[in-house]
Amino acid sequence: MTLAAVLTTQTQDEIFAADLAAMAALDLPVTGWGTTSIQYALTWINARDKALYQTFRQRLAQAGYLDTV
Repeated sequence: MTLAAVLTTQTQDEIFAADLAAMAALDLPVTGWGTTSIQYALTWINARDKALYQTFRQRLAQAGYLDTV
């Protein structure tokens, strides 16, 4: 992974959309999920956690490479 990739983050919405697209490509019935379904909630929570991790990773990298930001 490059420094540029580490310094780039995605939003929760971007991650959620990418996850839904990946699951749809696997023929999972994602279009039938309501916003109160467990599958939707778990995917949304997973996207939130991925976004938080990416932000943490970005800030950690920025702390080590202060002259690049």
